[in-house]
Amino acid sequence: MGTSGPKAPDPIDPYDQAAAQGNVNFQTALTNVYGNRINQNTPHGSLSYKTDGYFVIDPRTGRMTQSKAPAAVPKIMSERNWLKNRQGFASYNDYRDDFYANIPRSMPIMTQNVTLSKPQQQLLDLQHTQDLRSGNINNAALGRIGRMIPTDLSMSGLPSLDGAEKAYDLQQNVRRADLAKGYATRDLSFAGNPALPGNEDFGAERRRVEDALYDRHDRKFAEDEETLRTRLANAGVEEGSEAWNRQMRSLNEAKTDTRNQVIAQAGAEQSRLFGQALQARQQAGAEDQATTTSFNQNRADLARFGNQAEGQRFAADMQNAGLFNAGRTQDFQNRVTAAQLANQARAQGLQERLTLRQLPLNEYAALRSGQQIQNPQFESVPLFNMGAADLSGAMNNSFNARMAQHNQGVAQRNAMMNGMVSAGSSAAMMAMMSDMRLKRDIRATGGKLGGFPLYRFTYIWDDAPQIGVMAQEVERARPDLVFEIGGYKAVNYGGLII
Repeated sequence: MGTSGPKAPDPIDPYDQAAAQGNVNFQTALTNVYGNRINQNTPHGSLSYKTDGYFVIDPRTGRMTQSKAPAAVPKIMSERNWLKNRQGFASYNDYRDDFYANIPRSMPIMTQNVTLSKPQQQLLDLQHTQDLRSGNINNAALGRIGRMIPTDLSMSGLPSLDGAEKAYDLQQNVRRADLAKGYATRDLSFAGNPALPGNEDFGAERRRVEDALYDRHDRKFAEDEETLRTRLANAGVEEGSEAWNRQMRSLNEAKTDTRNQVIAQAGAEQSRLFGQALQARQQAGAEDQATTTSFNQNRADLARFGNQAEGQRFAADMQNAGLFNAGRTQDFQNRVTAAQLANQARAQGLQERLTLRQLPLNEYAALRSGQQIQNPQFESVPLFNMGAADLSGAMNNSFNARMAQHNQGVAQRNAMMNGMVSAGSSAAMMAMMSDMRLKRDIRATGGKLGGFPLYRFTYIWDDAPQIGVMAQEVERARPDLVFEIGGYKAVNYGGLII
């Protein structure tokens, strides 16, 4: 009657879980097999299925044996019966998992039978008889064919194959017209003309002009600067003063303006010389072009007269060649017609010989053909496809539910213990949680305590077996021995023992 701590549920064995799911999948597959084996009857025959035995698989060893009957499937015990004989399992859940994981599997050995209707069976028997008789005739025909096949097909005596190879070249060649006879041009050439001036030409002349102008102006500016210095000194203007610097700056600006004029005059002289050189070259080029144009015009006139004469000769040659080729074409067509007639005669003779050669083969093929029986045409039935139950998921859900129940029990027990500790009385410490709502697997033992029946049970948060009374029964006769802890009823066992 002690209050041992809650025990967490044992985890699911993955091998047992996989084996149990495998059994469910196997049974589902068998259900689909039997569901898709539908016997059928048609006017031409029937289709039926028969079980000729079973392959029995032992899940513990994996061994497979053949048997006439399926393996016997044991019946699972109820939890009440299992408690009488635990068979080495710690809990009923462990026993149940092991049971489903080790159910023997029986795989049926099935035979499919097709039975013809009576008229179709008679036709089949008659065909077999005809096949035996025609087989003997075929053997004789094969003998003739075997003697004939190795012999090559002879072409002797047939008209020869005429490919009109005696025909000759139909085309009479026509001499090509020699156009532009005597025509030759002269290319325009600027060799010997004055060279084309460039941007850098006449630079020496420009520099000579600049040097001459610079020399004259530099002497003049030297004299002006000396005169200016003397005049400023006489006027009492000191060197470096504002007035002195202003006069000297004016002199320097005049020098700069003069230099720019010198550069412009030298550039104008260079441009003049460049224009004269370019004009001389252009004049020479115009004269060369006029001379070349006149020469080429004369040569073109001569070539045009020659081409007209050559064209007249070529036209006459083309007319003669056309007349010649027309005669040769007619001759070739006559030869082709004669060759076609000869080849038709040869093809007819070859066809006759092939007919004689194929006649035994056709007779043999005709003997091989005969009336065929009508095979039964069975309907395609909708496939029966049952999905396997998710036993693995159900086991996981069951474990999760038990774990949640365990956690709830732990919380309730902790609340109870906290309530008992906070009560602080010896009666509370001797109390047991006897509320029926906190117990499961309740079974009477036949014994009594203080005149009240004793029961064997387990708390909802623990699998450890317990023995005690029910608070609801004690409360009806001795309410003074029952009190509440955390909303649940508890019994003062010390009062029951006194």
